[in-house]
Amino acid sequence: ITNVPSTTVDHVGYGGGGFASRITTDNSDNMCIGVNITDNGVIDTIAVTGTAEVTQMALSKWNAASRCLWVKYLPGSLIIPAAWGNNIYVAGLYQQSNAHIGQIQLSDSANKQQGYIARLDSQGTCIWAKQVVGGNTVLNSIDVKNNHIYVAATSDSCFIYDTLHVCALPNQGLGILMQLDTSGSIIWTKKISAANRFSATGAIAVIKS
Repeated sequence: ITNVPSTTVDHVGYGGGGFASRITTDNSDNMCIGVNITDNGVIDTIAVTGTAEVTQMALSKWNAASRCLWVKYLPGSLIIPAAWGNNIYVAGLYQQSNAHIGQIQLSDSANKQQGYIARLDSQGTCIWAKQVVGGNTVLNSIDVKNNHIYVAATSDSCFIYDTLHVCALPNQGLGILMQLDTSGSIIWTKKISAANRFSATGAIAVIKS
């Protein structure tokens, strides 16, 4: 795919040993793809190793000639990348111990689904990573514009990230919208409550023009 503006498409295709969670393009028409892989395989010409327990994801970057430049492993069962400039921002979900992004260690998930938000450079090296903890957490979507990061998330109880600590009312779900700066610090947040425990904020789409 070439000559594509900075646009994202969620949940692109399923089947085989895994699925692609999102395709996103940067300002140079490079593509970044997050892929869940449960079997050993090949991404373009790069061999990848899958895990049957679905404890890691493969993030790949492709040039405008549709050739894979590199593949990086990230922890969890889902990652959603969003590219801006020369950086890649990732929202991920994991439920495991001993999870790490590069040299950054994440805390034990204590058998609950937890999240993280990370910033990678153009070579896939992690610049920073911050955790989202609380109840069973879902990071539904992430997007970036003008050096602002937008995240939509849900939790079945409490949601803790950076300076934010909010909890749902009894028997209610909790949805969160956040705007972050490029260091991952919160600029603003909006809380959405639902009448039952199944609250969802859905996907975020930011107009790039």
